[in-house]
This record gives sequence, structure tokens and C-alpha cells, in this order.
Amino acid sequence: MNPRGYTKKEDEDKRDKFSFDDFMNGEYKVRQFHAKWMSDGDSFLYKNEDGAVMEFNCTTNSTEMLMDNTTFRELNTGDWQISEDRMYVLLAHDMTKLYRHSKFAQYSVYSIKDRTRKKFEGPEGPIFRYIGWSPTGHSLVFVQNNNLYYLEDYDYHNTKKQAKQITFDGAQGEIFNGIPDWIYEEEVLGSDHALWWSTKGKQGKKIQDSRLKLLI
Repeated sequence: MNPRGYTKKEDEDKRDKFSFDDFMNGEYKVRQFHAKWMSDGDSFLYKNEDGAVMEFNCTTNSTEMLMDNTTFRELNTGDWQISEDRMYVLLAHDMTKLYRHSKFAQYSVYSIKDRTRKKFEGPEGPIFRYIGWSPTGHSLVFVQNNNLYYLEDYDYHNTKKQAKQITFDGAQGEIFNGIPDWIYEEEVLGSDHALWWSTKGKQGKKIQDSRLKLLI
């Protein structure tokens, strides 16, 4: 017995202790759960341990697989966005990092109903600075060559449908429509885009050289 009256137990845990260095080198990490709530407020999306996109309905306490992990593996990507009506999944691939949040990338659209995917191309080719779904339905807004485009009700079976060009004055390194330059991305917005939809997806706002404009 030691002076403090403490007797070491034979069954004391002899495993290695968690050290400060273990914490600092990132070897151990907290397991995180990333979920996306849908606008109906009753369900959320997440990726399971196999990498499949799942939807959990809180009202019925049921789970449905919307997309398995096959396409993610084929495109070697984990970057995805689902349309609010759950019809399509937009996947970024062949990405080239730009700044902290931004990138140039190619995109494919996966049809949840057909279980197939198609390459998405814009008027300026397959490379995009930004693409995002509308908050309702499955319309798209995207940026190519610093100009903003709007594609109403994306049609998976009619890829020739033309997007509406919203801005025409985009210039590399000078005028950024719907996207931030480095200083705005890093110090102000902390995001790869500078546009915001109205709640019903009928209107939007964008930043262009610090001036705010309304888009219809």
C-alpha cells in the first residue's frame, strides 16, 4: 500500500493511453454524421457506411435507398447534390481545385428513377465553375466563363434544352457573376458561389463586383 492508501488493482487497464500527440496528428477523429434535411421537414438524406444515398422519413420511421455507391465509385467522387424533388443527383468529378472552397469540375446527372447517369454540358462545354439546384423542383443555375446561366426544369431525356444566359459581361480576373473572386471567397462569403435563390426558386440574387442585382 502506498502512502495515499491506494492499492493498484490487478485488472487495471494496461492498454496504451491516449496522448496529446495522438490528438494533434489527426490519427483519431470523431465519427461525424452529415445529414441534409429536405424542405418538407419530415425527412433527411445521408450516406450510409457503404456510400449509398439514403432517405430517412421521421414520420414513418422508414429508410429508403435513393442511390447506391456504384456511380460514386465509377466517377471517383464524393461530391453530390440532390434536387429537392428527389428526381436527380448532380455529381462533380474530374475536379481541379481553385481556392479553398471553389473548383473547376465536370458534372454528371444521375436519374433516381432510371438508375442511369448522363454527362451534363453547358453552352461553353463540360467545365463549370459552379452548379447548383433550385430550392424547389429541379432547375439549375451554373457559371461558365464568369457568366451566369439558368436552366429551368432540367430534362434528363432532352439534353438539348437550352439554358438561358443571364449575364454577358463576365471576364476572367475582372468581372465575376454569381461567383466570388479570391478575396470575397476567403474573407467575406466563405463559399464558392455568390448567388441566392428566393424560397420558391422563382427569383435570385447575385453579387457582381460588390453590386447586388436581382435576377428574374
